[in-house]
Amino acid sequence: MAPIEALHQRARTSPDGVAFINGNDRWKYAWLAAQAERLARGLIGRGIRKSDRIVLHMPNRPEFVVSVYACFHIGAVVVPLNHKLKAVELKPLLEQSWPALYVGDTNLRDLLNEIDCSILPQERRFFVGETREDEALQPWASLLNDSATPLPVAAALHSPAVLFATSGTPGVTKFTMHTQATLAALFGLPFICGS
Repeated sequence: MAPIEALHQRARTSPDGVAFINGNDRWKYAWLAAQAERLARGLIGRGIRKSDRIVLHMPNRPEFVVSVYACFHIGAVVVPLNHKLKAVELKPLLEQSWPALYVGDTNLRDLLNEIDCSILPQERRFFVGETREDEALQPWASLLNDSATPLPVAAALHSPAVLFATSGTPGVTKFTMHTQATLAALFGLPFICGS
């Protein structure tokens, strides 16, 4: 069972079960699954397709979880980057990963201003957190879509799902790829070979 399938199964069997807690907010499985679907539709509306890379650059927060599951829905590849990176560290990672879309915390917007638009165009940058004070920032919430557009069939379990940046031996950062199958094994989800 792929992680996205596990989420939907939990949303059906325990819709009011608590998926995670953020401060005083308790996010239920049904709500999390619905938000992931809304974001998946929004990503498709922005032209994101299977195998496109989506950089997630933020501390632990609900939007990160929703974004990961939305990517799993459409077969996009999640590229989580440490929010503590400096521009000089972030730039080569963006150059190597060539993201189709960036979702980051508004507290990191100044850092992103140092990244050339040829690497990451402005219209492909979205931010979570307070964006009202800066009209140039595209809010993450603008990606959510309530249309009834059908979502694609979930990506194959052996398709790339996540690229993790790791430090290489000579100090050069490299990426390690995980599939939904390897993630399922890591998290102890039931796994059916041949899917």
